[in-house]
Order: sequence, then structure tokens, then C-alpha cells
Amino acid sequence: GGALRTEDYSWAFTTAIPGLSSIDPADKDTSVSTASLAQVEVGFTAPIDAVQAIADNFVLLRNGQSVSLRGNDPVDLGSNKYGLAPAEGWDVGSTYTVQIAPVVSGPLGGGQTISRQFQTAVPSMLAQTPVAGVSDVAISASQIRVDFDDAVDAGAVSLANIELLAEGEPVSISEPLYDATDLSVSFAPAAGILRAGTSYHVRLSAALGGALRTEDYSWAFTTAIPGLSSINPADKDTGV
Repeated sequence: GGALRTEDYSWAFTTAIPGLSSIDPADKDTSVSTASLAQVEVGFTAPIDAVQAIADNFVLLRNGQSVSLRGNDPVDLGSNKYGLAPAEGWDVGSTYTVQIAPVVSGPLGGGQTISRQFQTAVPSMLAQTPVAGVSDVAISASQIRVDFDDAVDAGAVSLANIELLAEGEPVSISEPLYDATDLSVSFAPAAGILRAGTSYHVRLSAALGGALRTEDYSWAFTTAIPGLSSINPADKDTGV
């Protein structure tokens, strides 16, 4: 401005403060299926500083405990969105909390941690084989199967968590199998056949349903009681 200018020229401006615009799964959702959940997607109203897009600022808790994220999380999905997921995958029947550090919003942000929570689905039984309560099951119908409405904890499907009782006594069974395509668990008596006229009880540990499942899965059935249908020669026949 020359010798006669006594003051600097100056002005100020402010960059946009990134705020949370979206999160998927939604906050407080209690029925998120692990079968279709790839990652949590977090959206902001404005770009965040690239140096703040680090795992230290994006924390994921499972049932209150911090879990390790995938190696490249939070991954930049474009359009101010970021994705994150547990390195070891999602657990069924669990509570997850997403926490985003205040520094992500910049020095003019609210200074508060952004926290959102959701729950993965607790699977329920859809159908049982043999059918629950049936009292005329054939002894040859030895495959025992339960179908669920959502994924179960595959790691919990084991002999330690599944039992078959005959008249209250444990029965040896085959190694249980979990089919993730149709969400079923199946096994059979080690003998390959059921006992006639016997009450059976099937129990699967609540562990299959995750931390939020409070009761075991169970049902009962009874095999048919054999009755005499015929005899030859006939009873009381005196002329054989």
C-alpha cells in the first residue's frame, strides 16, 4: 500500500466443521445380520483431514471391549465416507459401539467423542427336525436338525455345546455340522438310530446365539411306541 499505508491487509475465514451425516448400520439398530454386514460406513458433512483418518481416531468396541480393525481401516470410500470392520469378523448377538475422536472435527468442532451403537442379530430357531412335541417319531429318523432365522456363531457349533438326552441321559452324537448357506445345524446319534418309545431332549448352548442370547435352544420329541399289530398263527388258534 505504499509509505502512507499504516496497516496490513487481512481477513479471516473458517473451513467447514465435519459433522456426522450418516452411519450404517443405524444407531440403535438391534437386528443387524452378520450374514450381510460387510463393514460399518460412517459419513461426514464435510471432508476430514487425511491425517486424522487413522485407526486411533476410529474405535470399534464389541460388548464394551475394543477390537482390532482391518489393516487399512478406516478405509476411504469417497464422498466423505469411511468404512471399518473387525479384523476377525463380526460376532452374532453382540453389541457394537463406534467411537470417533473429537479431533476428526477439527479445532472448531464440538470437542465431544461421536458415539453410536448397534447390535447384531440374535438367531432364533425357525424349525426343528424331528418336530418339537411330536410323539411318534420313527427310530430311523435319526438326523437331528435345527434351522435358524439368522447366522449363528460357527465357532460355538461343537460337541461341547450340543447334547442329546434320552430319558434324561446323555447320548453320544456325531460331530455337529453348521451349514452357513441355509443356517442349519445338524447331527445324529452315534449309533445311527434312535431308540423306540423314548423321550428325547435336544439342547444347544446359548453360546451359538452370541453374548446377547440368555437361554439355551432346546426342544423335545418322542419316538413311536411299538405296539403289536399282528401275529401268525393267530392268538388262541387251536387248529394250527
